[in-house]
Amino acid sequence: MPTMSDSRVGARVAAVQSATRRFDALAWALPALLVAVTVAGGVTTDGFSSAANFEAILRNASIVGIVAVGMSLVTVSGNLISLAAQPSAMLPAVLVAALLSRGESMALTLAVVLAMVLVVGLIQGYVIGLGLNAIVASLAFGTVIVGAVALFSGDNSGAFTFAPRGLRHVAGDLLGAPVVVIVFILVTVGTTVFVRHSVIGRHIILSGANPAAAIVSGVSIRKSTLWAFVGLGITAAIAGVIVASTVGQATTVMLPSLMIDVVTAVLIGGISIQGGVGSPMNAALGAVFISLLNNLFALHNVSDGYHQMFEGGLLLVAILVVHFASQRRGK
Repeated sequence: MPTMSDSRVGARVAAVQSATRRFDALAWALPALLVAVTVAGGVTTDGFSSAANFEAILRNASIVGIVAVGMSLVTVSGNLISLAAQPSAMLPAVLVAALLSRGESMALTLAVVLAMVLVVGLIQGYVIGLGLNAIVASLAFGTVIVGAVALFSGDNSGAFTFAPRGLRHVAGDLLGAPVVVIVFILVTVGTTVFVRHSVIGRHIILSGANPAAAIVSGVSIRKSTLWAFVGLGITAAIAGVIVASTVGQATTVMLPSLMIDVVTAVLIGGISIQGGVGSPMNAALGAVFISLLNNLFALHNVSDGYHQMFEGGLLLVAILVVHFASQRRGK
C-alpha cells in the first residue's frame, strides 16, 4: 500500500512531467521564423550571407543571449522579469576593472566577483521569494547597485580603464571560433541541461507552472526563486566581464539597451511571462533572432528610430501571443 511519502513523490513527478511537456506554439515557430528571415535576407541583401556577417550576427547575439538565458530562469520560475539585469552585468564588470587596475591578482579578483554575484543574487532572490513584486523589487535592487557603484567610483560614472591581462583572450578566437560565441553556446547548453535534468531545475519549472501543485508536492517556491536569481546573476556577470574585458573599460552606463533586448529575447523565444513554459534554449534563439534583425536593419541603413519602434512593437506582439497562448492552455 503506498505511503503518504510515496504519494507526494508521485505527485511531484507527475506535476513536473506535466509542466515540462507543455506545448508552446511561439517557441516551435521561432526556429522556422529564423530560417525564413535568413533566407529572405540572403536573397534581398548584399553581403548578408557571407561567413563574416554570420559570425558578426552570432557575436552580437552572444552578450544579450547569455543574460537572456539567465533571465529565462527568472521568468520560467513565475517571477516575471528582473529589471536589475543591466546593473547585475555592470557590477561585476566594474569590480573586475577596479581590482585589476589596482594591480590585484586575477585569482583574488575573480573570487571577489563570484562572492559578490552570489550574495547579490541570494539577497534579491530571498526578498522576492517572500512574495514581493519581482519587477518593483528588482528595480529597487538595480537602483541600489548603480548608486553603490557610483559612490565606490567617486561619482565619476563608475569609469575604470584596465588592462584585461588574463581576460584579454575573451575578445579573440579559439579553434577558429569567437570565444564569446563559444561561451554563449556553453552557457545555453549547460543551463538547458540544468533546467531539464536536475531536481532544482524541474522545481523551478514547477514553481512557475503551478505554484499550488509545487507546494503540495513539497517544492519550496522560495528556494526555486533563489536559484533562479542566482542563475541570472551568474550569467549577467559572465556577460559584463566579457564586455569589460573586450573594451578594457567598465562604467555604470555600459550596456544601455541590455534590458529591453534581454526581455525581448525571452518573450520572442516563447517563454510564458506567467511562468512554467519555455527553456533557456528558447531565450538563446530569441537573442539570435534579434541580432539577425539588427543586422538586416544595419545593412539596409534603417534609422535608429524605426529600429527602436520595430523592436518595441515586436516585444508587444510577443507579449500578446504568449498571453493568449497561455489563456488557451488554461494557465
